[in-house]
Amino acid sequence: MSLPADNGAAITDTGFWVYNAASGGSVVWSDGNPSPVTSVTATGLPSNQDLWLEVKAQNSAGWSAASARQKFTTLPLAPSAPTISSLTRVSDTQHTINLIRHDTPGAPYWWLRVMRRVFSGTWSGWTTIANPYAGISSYTDSGTTPERLYEWKIEVSNPSGSAASNIARAYTSPPPPPSVSAVRDELGQIVVTVAQPSPYWDELKTHLQISTDGGATYGAPIDLARALSYTVTSPTPSVYMFRARSYNDDDGKTGDGLTSAWVVSNAVDVITRPNPPSSLSPNGAVFDATEARTFSWQHNPVDTTSQTSYEVRYRESGASTWTTTGQTTSSVSEHTFPADTFTNGASWEWQVRTWGADEDPSDWSPTATFTTSAAPTATIQSPEMGSTLTGATCTLVWVFYDADGTAQSQWRAGLIRDGITVETRSGTGTASTVTFTTRLDNSATYTARVQVRDGSGLWSEWDTTTFTTDFAEPAAPVVSLSWDADRGAVVVSIENTQTADLHGVTLVQDTDGVWAWTDTTPTAPTGLTTDTDCVVAVDAAASDLALVLDTDGVPAAVAWSALTVADTTHNTVERSIDGGQTWTVVADGVAVDGSVSDATVPLGVDALYRAIAWSDLPSSATGEAAGITAPATSGFWAAGGVTVRIMQRVGAAPIIDSVRGLSTRVLHRFAGRTFPVETAGTARSRTASVAFSVSAEDMALVEQLAFAPAPHLIRAPDGQVIWASISDVDTPRVGALDWWDVGFTATEIEP
Repeated sequence: MSLPADNGAAITDTGFWVYNAASGGSVVWSDGNPSPVTSVTATGLPSNQDLWLEVKAQNSAGWSAASARQKFTTLPLAPSAPTISSLTRVSDTQHTINLIRHDTPGAPYWWLRVMRRVFSGTWSGWTTIANPYAGISSYTDSGTTPERLYEWKIEVSNPSGSAASNIARAYTSPPPPPSVSAVRDELGQIVVTVAQPSPYWDELKTHLQISTDGGATYGAPIDLARALSYTVTSPTPSVYMFRARSYNDDDGKTGDGLTSAWVVSNAVDVITRPNPPSSLSPNGAVFDATEARTFSWQHNPVDTTSQTSYEVRYRESGASTWTTTGQTTSSVSEHTFPADTFTNGASWEWQVRTWGADEDPSDWSPTATFTTSAAPTATIQSPEMGSTLTGATCTLVWVFYDADGTAQSQWRAGLIRDGITVETRSGTGTASTVTFTTRLDNSATYTARVQVRDGSGLWSEWDTTTFTTDFAEPAAPVVSLSWDADRGAVVVSIENTQTADLHGVTLVQDTDGVWAWTDTTPTAPTGLTTDTDCVVAVDAAASDLALVLDTDGVPAAVAWSALTVADTTHNTVERSIDGGQTWTVVADGVAVDGSVSDATVPLGVDALYRAIAWSDLPSSATGEAAGITAPATSGFWAAGGVTVRIMQRVGAAPIIDSVRGLSTRVLHRFAGRTFPVETAGTARSRTASVAFSVSAEDMALVEQLAFAPAPHLIRAPDGQVIWASISDVDTPRVGALDWWDVGFTATEIEP
């Protein structure tokens, strides 16, 4: 504050008074220091209370009138912690916390937080689960789950501080043991093992009950406390079963005494012979008796003791006597018969019995059967081993043979190059030939193989043959490219060279520039010429001619042959828009010296084109790629063989706006989660709003396109290519102009 005017007499004192009312009231504090000051510190004021300050000044003439009272509020004292007086279990999913409050008018609770942590193998951190009204005396938590241990505390605060309550604990229904197993040991005792529940807290213990009548009745619970095993040291002859459950043991805590469900063990019969073996193999199988065969089964103990020995017996179906292995000491449930134990061309049956710890064996198992049969053979007839194929395809021919006279039922074949299988084929029935679809490379080595199966179900060994290839290839085609502005298409023209068009040989010119032909036979064909390109053009019939090159007076023989090419029957045209990394077929079956129009090329990109020439051997040759840039000046819309150019008039540029995303995206909300959870499949959606203008002369084409079925192809100037199904086409006329606006929605589909 500032001092008032002294009116000619010096101010000698200022007085400060604090009242508990805006007018009147009582003085709760005053300044006791007689001196003229402008500020004081008031102490001992009541907390969290509205108060009013009044000030006077004094000089030799007396006290001044009092100032207007100014209101202020004191801060509260830091709150005292509440007490959790009780924690009530409503269910596994609901618990109520009851509070004793210790707030006062001077130390009130302004804010209140309910905090919780959970033990699910380890303790989580403390988490605020609610910020309820600060005046509550109880709170119900509906977010708990079974098989957990929880702790809560309540934190209160005001501007002067905070305090936390005591910690309250509650258990929900405990997790059951995952399993209970019982087994006889070598001393004849029954050892019971209870699998540890998860989560597993210190106060979680186990009850065990024993049944000696196969689970019909159980004895009183045995408290295993924290132990997870129990041993019956002297079992009596009977069928034992056990069951265990978890329980909470924490006196005075909420959830103390809660139990899990019972989990029942297997049965243990005290030392008795096993049940008959099962799962016999082979059973219904066919195998070649000239090969060793392993027979197997499953030992089925009643008293849980392992197999100690076995006996296998077998006979030909219909025979009256058995052949037996005799009792064989082994814990392994299998027996291997050497090759030629059985004879081919017969049906057999067999049984097995086993011993456990008891001296008596099981009964014989149910009878299993099998058939013995000689495996078939496959012999490749063509291509012969070491032969040379003069075409680009391989047809494999084989002969089937089965000593038992059954017919071929299945086959499978493979084509291999450099140790890698490039094609596999298979089929059913008696076929003895297959043509691989893989086109063979020239001057390469391949291996073909075949395996056959007879009517008994036996497969032969693989028979293989290795061959090489040597065949003529067509001349590599040459492509030339041009741009069709009306259709937005690249026109690919192909030039093919046939046998009658090209024969020749490349020569190396002598240093003195002199060429000389030999006088020996065969004579050089008529019409032979040489030129600076070192290429000799010859007659189609010329072959294996000999040249002598004059090298500074020393003749040197040069052997050569006329070039041979296969005639081209058709071409394939391919396109690449990634610099030749990948190629897409534009057209197949293109005629010799033919051409094709590509109206699907993206606009505004650099495209490469190449042609592949094919002969009827078949063989092929790929020509050099040629490049062209598809202009991006306009777009095109095509369907049903009709193409419309998306024109651009002044102020009305073509527009293609697209929206894309996953079509099955769904958001789900779950209790206890703040934000939703998304589920989505892999299906995608993409729609485009298309708007452009055409002249009146193109409106007939627009109408054809509107009624054409999908797919529609839309190519935008920015390189977008969309195969789509389109909506109805809107075509309003633009004023009196000879233009029409065209608009529709396109939904992307599989092309």
